[in-house]
Amino acid sequence: MVMPGDNTLALIFPSLLESEAGNYTCTANFASSEKLSKTVQIETIIAVTWLDAPEEQYPILNSDYKVRCKVMANPPPNIDWQKNSELITPGGRYVVESDGLLIQKASESDDGVYTCRAIVIETGELAERNIRVEVHTPPTFEDMGSEPVEVIEGEQASVTCKAKGKPQPKFSWIKSLKQENLASADRFAVNELTGVLTITRVTKEDDGEYVCVAKNAAGLVERTIRLSVVTKPIVVTYTNISIAMEKDATLQCSASGRPSPFVTFRKLTSPNRYVLGAQPLDDRIDLVNKYDTERQETIGILRIAGVLRSDDGLYECIATNKGGTYFKNGHLTVQFPPSFANTPVKEVWSWNKNPANLTCFAEAIPNASISWKMNSRDLEMSRDQYIQKQGNGPFSSLIVTPVNDQYYAFYQCIATNPLGRSETTIQLRQARTPTEILQAKLEIITATTITFSFVGVKDTGGLPIRAYAVQYKEERVDWDRARNKTWAVDPSSTGIYYGETSSSTSKATNCRYITSLTLASLVFLFFRPCP
Repeated sequence: MVMPGDNTLALIFPSLLESEAGNYTCTANFASSEKLSKTVQIETIIAVTWLDAPEEQYPILNSDYKVRCKVMANPPPNIDWQKNSELITPGGRYVVESDGLLIQKASESDDGVYTCRAIVIETGELAERNIRVEVHTPPTFEDMGSEPVEVIEGEQASVTCKAKGKPQPKFSWIKSLKQENLASADRFAVNELTGVLTITRVTKEDDGEYVCVAKNAAGLVERTIRLSVVTKPIVVTYTNISIAMEKDATLQCSASGRPSPFVTFRKLTSPNRYVLGAQPLDDRIDLVNKYDTERQETIGILRIAGVLRSDDGLYECIATNKGGTYFKNGHLTVQFPPSFANTPVKEVWSWNKNPANLTCFAEAIPNASISWKMNSRDLEMSRDQYIQKQGNGPFSSLIVTPVNDQYYAFYQCIATNPLGRSETTIQLRQARTPTEILQAKLEIITATTITFSFVGVKDTGGLPIRAYAVQYKEERVDWDRARNKTWAVDPSSTGIYYGETSSSTSKATNCRYITSLTLASLVFLFFRPCP
């Protein structure tokens, strides 16, 4: 470039580059014959420039790593290193190279702040770059055991995958069979920070192998975890049975589940479940379990030898495994021949042609049919209008109207079923009017009470005396205005009856007046006692 005002030529560098350093010659012709020249040397000075020196660097544990610090400067700089402000002396595991510091077999003790210093002696320039070094550790799994993780069908379950490393690893879960990432799968949730896999509403199809992946900047590791779905037990078949008394009975209850459930029984009238084998308190009862591999069911078998009537009732089948317990009731019906144990009545009373009710109840399984006889004479085909049968079993009644003495007889109630026959006899008896009280007399008189004593009757008429009745009135008052009082007879009494006044009542007849007493202005009438 020619400078204005004189004959000067200039070479101008708008932005001097390192590559433009060197010798430059300026030439000229003087008086058209003399050649002139001048050579100038240009040297470039480049300030310290960090070409590759990241401020955060991460070696991998037990691996060789170069802490990068590539510097450019002109004149070339001298490089040294410091760790946590202390000068690093080359040697051992540290090797200073032109583009960085090589650390051999990095360990966690190599963590720290490394200072890369560039010094240009010629210019006196000093530059530093602080580099934070953190040795990363690849993930390693914590001991989680090798046993399958059991989860229960229908419930929520969580599986935890534990691993440590630096930085803290993140987790993912893969279902092996489908190679499906469970982070986005239905019913699954993955916490990538804690490693917890959550399954809502576990199903049988969730059974299988899962891969836990732990990953950080230093690497990744995988572990296969077996998930075993526990299926809650359920009773598949359990039927009621009916068996004749003294025969052997077998209750069978089939239950499915995973793992195979244990099946036992409990009679609902007892709090105790049966144990395997013969029962300690009743060796007639034996419990066994069998496994049906084809149906994958456990069959509980309860055998009762020589069943008794007391064995009748509800039996609870109980199927149990790790998933829970299932209950179902079944009935054992013990068949037995008729019994009149609950028909204690052996005699019935009547009088004055009053209808009498003769009732019997036959306990039996199956129900018994009932027929009647009178003094061993079959009444089933009888057309006697004074004898009416009501009910054919298990309850049956004869309504007998004793219009004459022949109806006071022995009646047989006969019950039959396929297992046997039983009968009970009921006598229809005639009640009579009791005889009179032999004596009634005053015993003790106080300001508020009068005590009478009675001498009992000779004949009660067949029925026991139920009560005594008394009427009393003032002497000048008519008997239709008299007061009445009745006292029941205490069966444990000794024959002396207490009260203000007393009379007798009976089913058989109205009590009749037999004697009277007068005390001051009161008149007492005593009546014949009645049964």
